[in-house]
Amino acid sequence: MDSVPYRIFDIEIAKTIEETPGGWDGARKGLAGLSCAVVYDSETKQTWLYGPQDVEGLASALEAPVVAISYNGIGFDVPAIEGMIGRKLDVRTHFDLLDALVTAVGSRRGLTLENVSRHTLGRGKSGSGAMAPEMYKTALKGGEEGAETMVKLLQYCGMDCILVRDLINFVQDHGFVVGPNGPIHLTLPTFFSQLQRG
Repeated sequence: MDSVPYRIFDIEIAKTIEETPGGWDGARKGLAGLSCAVVYDSETKQTWLYGPQDVEGLASALEAPVVAISYNGIGFDVPAIEGMIGRKLDVRTHFDLLDALVTAVGSRRGLTLENVSRHTLGRGKSGSGAMAPEMYKTALKGGEEGAETMVKLLQYCGMDCILVRDLINFVQDHGFVVGPNGPIHLTLPTFFSQLQRG
């Protein structure tokens, strides 16, 4: 049986929530802009990097005939991208790990990527998404510090994708992840067992 390719994606915003018209609601409409995005491709085992001038390229990567995988992509990343490009994304199949966890538990309380990764994999995120806008502002200043900061921002975003990849691999092996209150067994779509190993 052929394995099913996938692409994990994550975006970081360019404005702080305080700077964004409408706060979080505005950010979900794309009004916080994009500082960077990363897509991890299971076929090539490569990460693809996107900046604010290539949101359509990011959209095209997610509209390819593969499974799109995210952590809170349904609740944030997808509507934000749609707001930026001014149209609906035509994503063929989307598996959102946070959405699956919320369905299993009935609440998203405590189910941050940091918490779930820390409890399941023994390691967590390299920072917080809240730092992305300030890092982006530093990057825009240019020079050596700006370049170094942009690299760090892309690395942070990319590491989130790698954490999600490793969580997906764990779920493939065990059928659950570990949250703050113990194992969370997931109801998985039929294609899940056929996903390529990341």
